[in-house]
Amino acid sequence: MFNQAASFINHTNRNVFLTGKAGTGKTTFLHFIKEHSAKKLAVVAPTGVAAINAGGTTIHSFLLLPWGTFLPSDTLLTDVSEFDGLVFTRPQLKAKLKFNRQRLTLIRELELLIIDEVSMVRADMMDAIDFVLKTVRRNYAQPFGGVQMLFIGDMMQLPPVLKPNEEQLLKPYYRSPYFFDAHVIKEANPLYIELKKIYRQSNEDFIDLLNKIRNNILDNAELQKLNSYYNPGFKPCREDEYITLTSHNYLADNINSTELENLDGKMYTFEAETSRDFPERMYPTEKTLQLKKGAQIMFVKNDKGEDRRFYNGKIGIVGDLFDDEIQIIFKNKEEPLLLKREKWLNVKYSYNSESDTVDEEELGSFSQFPIRLAWAITIHKSQGLTFDRAIIDAGASFASGQVYVALSRLSSLEGLVLRSKISPSSISTDTKVVDFSQQEREEEKDLPALLEKEQLAYIHAQVIKTFEWNRGYLMLKEYLDDKKSDLFDDEDDEVLEELNKSLKKLAGQVETADKFIMQLRRILPQKEGESCDYMQLHNRVSSAASWFSEALGNDIILPLENFIAELKKQPRTKKKQKEVYDMLLFFERKKQQLEKTTEICRRLTQPFNISDVLGVINAPVVPAPVTETAKPTVKLVKGETRRISLRMFQAGQTIREIAKERGLATTTIEGHLVSFIPTGETRVEDFVSAEKVQKIIDFYAQNPDCKTSSEAKEALGKDFSYLEIKAAQKYLVINPVPSAKG
Repeated sequence: MFNQAASFINHTNRNVFLTGKAGTGKTTFLHFIKEHSAKKLAVVAPTGVAAINAGGTTIHSFLLLPWGTFLPSDTLLTDVSEFDGLVFTRPQLKAKLKFNRQRLTLIRELELLIIDEVSMVRADMMDAIDFVLKTVRRNYAQPFGGVQMLFIGDMMQLPPVLKPNEEQLLKPYYRSPYFFDAHVIKEANPLYIELKKIYRQSNEDFIDLLNKIRNNILDNAELQKLNSYYNPGFKPCREDEYITLTSHNYLADNINSTELENLDGKMYTFEAETSRDFPERMYPTEKTLQLKKGAQIMFVKNDKGEDRRFYNGKIGIVGDLFDDEIQIIFKNKEEPLLLKREKWLNVKYSYNSESDTVDEEELGSFSQFPIRLAWAITIHKSQGLTFDRAIIDAGASFASGQVYVALSRLSSLEGLVLRSKISPSSISTDTKVVDFSQQEREEEKDLPALLEKEQLAYIHAQVIKTFEWNRGYLMLKEYLDDKKSDLFDDEDDEVLEELNKSLKKLAGQVETADKFIMQLRRILPQKEGESCDYMQLHNRVSSAASWFSEALGNDIILPLENFIAELKKQPRTKKKQKEVYDMLLFFERKKQQLEKTTEICRRLTQPFNISDVLGVINAPVVPAPVTETAKPTVKLVKGETRRISLRMFQAGQTIREIAKERGLATTTIEGHLVSFIPTGETRVEDFVSAEKVQKIIDFYAQNPDCKTSSEAKEALGKDFSYLEIKAAQKYLVINPVPSAKG
C-alpha cells in the first residue's frame, strides 16, 4: 500500500487523502515523498509546531491567508463587528490578497501541496485555500487551481477548533467543520488511501480495542475491561519510566516541576539559541530547559546520525551534565549517549527559476537539546509518539477523540495505568467522522487497476499542459506592468516598444495554443475505455511543437536576449538582468518541454511500458545557459544527481562505469541506485540475489534493534557486501517484516 500511495503522488495528478490509525507510518510517508518526488512541492500544516515537525510552514504564512472565518459566498458582508471584522467572503478575501511577483510565481509553479495534520483543518479554511490557488493561478476550472493535493492525517485524532459563534456562522454553509465537508473536497474527490499495517502495537486484542474506540462500537464489557486498569493511587518506581498523559498544559507542567524539585542535586539551566526569525509559538521544545541528574526526559526529535540512537518519544534518564553535552542513560543497558544540541529550522519556500525547483529558504533557527521533562506531557503534544508505559489522566475534560489519541500512544495494554476512569461519553467519536471513514469507495477496491488508469491520464494531461501558453503571457505582462514606471529611461523606448510587440505576439500564440488544446482533447480519449490514435497524436504534436518552438525563438526569446544586452550596458542593473533572465529561462524551458513532449508522443506510437514514459516526464528540463550576457549557474534539481545515475544504469551501464564517467565513488553511485528501490524504479534483485535477500530479511526479523549497516555487516559476515545489505534495507522500507522476538 505504501508503494502504491507513493506512485499515486509521484506519477499521477490524483488528489489523495492518506490516513491510517496511529502508528501506521503517515509521517514516514510524508518524509518519503519529500525525498523522492520529482514534483515542485511544498509542505504546510495548520499550526506552527506541526509545520516545524513536518519540515514545512504554516498554511497561513504560505498563502498569506488572513486570520478569521471564510464564507464561500460572493456577498459583501457589512456587519461583522461581533467577530472583530475577521469574517471574509470571496470578494473580501480577494481584496486581502497582496502577493509580490515572487510569491505569485511560487504558487503558479507549484505542482504538489502537502497538508499535514489535516484533521485540524476546518472546512472553511480548505475552501479558502482552494479560492486563493484558483485566483492566483487563474485556473477556475480545476479544484485547487490544478495543484495536486496530498492530505495526511487521522480524522479520529485531534479535531478542528471552532468557537460557538463561528459554529453558528458556518452552519448555513457546511454540514460539519471537518475538512472533508468543504465544497472543494466534493469537487476534488480525493482518493482515500488507508495505511493499515500498525507498527506501534502488535497485540491483536489491544488493536481490536483501539479500533472499537475509534469506530464508536465499544460495548460495556469492553469499557469495564479498559477501566480495570484504573489505579488512582499508583506511584511508579522511578526506573519504570512511566509518563503521564494529561489534557492540559498546566497539569503536565505541575507534575514535571514537582518531580524535578523532589530530585536531589544541582539544577542546571540550558537556554535555547535562536537566530533571526523563529517565533516563540513555533518553539519545538522549551526555550529554558531545567534539568537535574536523574530527571526523566523524552526526546522530541529523531536522531539523524548513522546509529539512530534516539527517536521522537524515546524515554531516558539524565546522567552527568556538561555545558555543551548531556549524558542520557537508557534502561535497556544501551551505552549511555552524550547528547549535543540540535537545530530546528523555520523555512519559507521560494521558486528557483534556474533549477526549476521549489526551494526551502532558512528564515531562522532554534538550537536546544532535543529533550523535555517527561514525567508528564499533554495528549496534544503526544501525537505521533510511542510509549511503553503511560499513566492516563482522562478526567472529564477530554475533547472528542483524545481518549483514542492517548491510548494509541501505548505499545501494549500491559503498560497502561488509568488515574481516572474513562466514561462512555469521553470515548465518543463524532459520527460524521465515523461515517466518512467507513464509506464504501468502489474505485478503491482495485488500486492497481486505478493506478494504471490514472498514470495514463497523467501522461495525456502532461501533453496538454505543454501547450498551455497563458502562464508565459501573464509573466511578461505582469513584468511590463510592474516596470513601466521605474525601469525604462527615455532612451529605452525602443526596447519597451519591442517588448510590447513581443507581448502582442505572445497573446496570438496563446490563442493558437488554446485552439490546439481543443484539437488534442478531441484526439485523446475522454471516456474510460475509449481508444486513442497515438500516431495521429504524434504527428499533430510534432508539427505544433516545431511551429511554437520557432515562434518562441523569434518573437520572445530573441527580444529578451537583446533586452539583457541593453541592460548590461547600464550600471547597477544586475537585479534587472536577473528578472529578465528568469523569464528567458522559462521560455527556453518551454521550448525544451516541446521537444520532450514530442518524444513522449513518439513512444506512445509503439508498444510502451508506462513506467518508461513516466521516466521521460519526470526527467527535469534544465536548459543550457541562454545568453552570454547573463550566465547564472544552472543548478541540478534536488535529487537529480541520483536520477542521472539511474538513467545511466537503466541504459545498461554498470556501477563502476557510471562512477568512472561521473567522477564519483562507487559507494555514492550504489547509494543513488538503491534509493529507487522503494519507488520501484530499481529492483532489489538488481543488486542482491533472492537467497541473500531472504537471509538479510531473516536477520532483521531476529534483530529488530539493529540500526546500522555496519552492525548488520559484522553479524552477516564477509559474504555480504554493504551494497547488498543497503539494497535489502530499502526493500524492507516497503516490505517490513514483523519481529521474531517475543
